[in-house]
Amino acid sequence: MPQDKEWKAPDDIRESDSRREFLRKLGTALGGVALTGGGAVSPLFGQTPLPSGYNFYRVMTAGDGIAYGGNINPVGGLGAAVMIGTFDAPEKPQNDVIYFHGTTTEQAQAGSPQALFRAAIDYSSGKPAVTNVVLEVAEGDSLSQVDGVPSDQLPLVVGKLGIGYANSTAHYATTITVNDYGLAGDENYSVPAKTAPGVYLLDPLYGWSKVARLGDPSPDGAQYGGFFGDVQLNEDNTVDFVAATTNMPPPPGVSAAAHRSRVPWATATHALIHASPGRPSDSYIVLKTGDRLPGTAAVVESIGLIHANRGELFVAKVNAKRLDILDALPGTAVVRGRLRPSWAAGPSDLELLTGSYHLFADGVPTQRDTLVGQTFFGPRIGFDGLTAITTHQGRSVPSGGSFDLQRLSTWGRRGRKLIFQAGDLRASTASALGGPVVSSQSGLTYVTRFLADGSTELVVVNESQEEKVILHSGDKVQGLPITEILHGYHPAQVDPAGRLAFAAEFLTNPNNPQAAGSIISCLVIGIPI
Repeated sequence: MPQDKEWKAPDDIRESDSRREFLRKLGTALGGVALTGGGAVSPLFGQTPLPSGYNFYRVMTAGDGIAYGGNINPVGGLGAAVMIGTFDAPEKPQNDVIYFHGTTTEQAQAGSPQALFRAAIDYSSGKPAVTNVVLEVAEGDSLSQVDGVPSDQLPLVVGKLGIGYANSTAHYATTITVNDYGLAGDENYSVPAKTAPGVYLLDPLYGWSKVARLGDPSPDGAQYGGFFGDVQLNEDNTVDFVAATTNMPPPPGVSAAAHRSRVPWATATHALIHASPGRPSDSYIVLKTGDRLPGTAAVVESIGLIHANRGELFVAKVNAKRLDILDALPGTAVVRGRLRPSWAAGPSDLELLTGSYHLFADGVPTQRDTLVGQTFFGPRIGFDGLTAITTHQGRSVPSGGSFDLQRLSTWGRRGRKLIFQAGDLRASTASALGGPVVSSQSGLTYVTRFLADGSTELVVVNESQEEKVILHSGDKVQGLPITEILHGYHPAQVDPAGRLAFAAEFLTNPNNPQAAGSIISCLVIGIPI
């Protein structure tokens, strides 16, 4: 957090070892994190040193009315889904970009709909600056040119814009539900083909193209159904996404212990699919309904949030159910595996990292590194397959009531490690944890901790379980105290240089926080020092 003048704490504050006491004494006079050191971080002898600290900058404020690159800021409201990428254009210097979701201003688009924005970032001066903000697409827009969609099915009217994923070439993949159902008063009324939902890819130079739509052939020989879930865009512009297909899973095998036993009930297949836009023959199913969870008698019922790293490894949150118990309770689990066709995958290609208690015989996993617990946040995977997951487990203690025990755990080359614990009577440092973000280039994991006093802190931790608080609610960023740190809501919030991007809220009037306009939403960038 840069400042105009060097700030020195009073002696009685500098002598205190307690951060909580430090903040209590300092109050709103805190000038922000000002740790010394230098440079981005990189693995050293298999371990990643912690950065000395971070400088944080407010680079854009929603609704500020400022012109960026000659265009008035179109962002009226800022959402929590923020992701980092870069943008290479022919004969132009590379621009770092940040994609984010939010709402438009009334001036930019009537009704202030939900929208996707792209901000160009300039780091050349050492202090990040937004040079342009582009409204890429908003709900209600008509897409008149979409490569791969027949001309008689255009334009596509955007009804619902999903939270997508950007890569380092500034391409962006997302789900779009089309809001165009024909003329209801027509006696021959039928839903037109152009209303089909699907997954689409945005090239900032050439526009939109289709990845997959309802009714298209799916890799299992059937067709895509009407449901498309989470999306991941890889560096080569292949897309991993969750979708329903019309293919029925085959009957279960003779033995429930078979590697790929199948669900015994009739249902459409829910699958994780690796798709190559423009090359349908290169697409394949990675994981699907009926695949068995390793070491259990449970099979996958459906697939939720996913994440992949370098197009090689993936993690997926799934809903599962045991086959060996009549009316078995469903549960959640997280699996990690290789991005390869399911028919080519062997037993060792899929690992069970977490699972609900009732997915295991007697509630005990067969593998030592499998953690018992429910998973609601998306799992994250990064450098060298390092995986971070926040799990939940309900507990009840005499005279203590019920509470939710949360654990942040990582799975690396040395197995599972417990990083943080929250919600426990013994975990006095945190009452809850957010979703983690794992670097793709170093063994660092970032997570928000919610403390018992209502404050929030952003923490970085390495594989040696060393940790450092790099931002705390109440810290000042360029003169304004931060009130909400919205980090961890998307996996692409740290880049290879260790820079962070996220949304945050700030208090402009500490003396009257209830006054209109006293809370502003900003796009924040953190740079390691």
